[in-house]
Amino acid sequence: MSSLISDLDPVFQPVARAILVEAQARITAVSPGSRILPLSTWRTLAEQAADKAAGSSPLRIGYHNFGRAMDVKVLTPEGVYVTDGEDSRYAIFGQVAKEEGCVWGGDWNDKDWDHCEQAGGLTFSEFYAWLRTHPLPVMP
Repeated sequence: MSSLISDLDPVFQPVARAILVEAQARITAVSPGSRILPLSTWRTLAEQAADKAAGSSPLRIGYHNFGRAMDVKVLTPEGVYVTDGEDSRYAIFGQVAKEEGCVWGGDWNDKDWDHCEQAGGLTFSEFYAWLRTHPLPVMP
């Protein structure tokens, strides 16, 4: 599993960077010293299968496997990882992600507060069908 922006699909990389920069600015305005960092970007199918088996993901395959999703972590000014997704700093991240045209996991029934994905207006099934004729670049 990667936490590097450079491992994302080249189309999503500038979007992910913009989300992090703007979310950081807004979070700093309300909570000086807090930080937002990428936690999970690209992951292999084997890593996805392990997450599903461990119960940390309901998906067999998802946007992370195509470099089109990013999970983040928020750190307090003291460097403590904020795991409460209802923390307002995750809502700031979500708002910025939506402004950048992404889907935010905090809007789902089964909340995924730290997740955003660039679906390009497609459902995952539509995106997967599109990939059959439009493969993405090979990821690490």
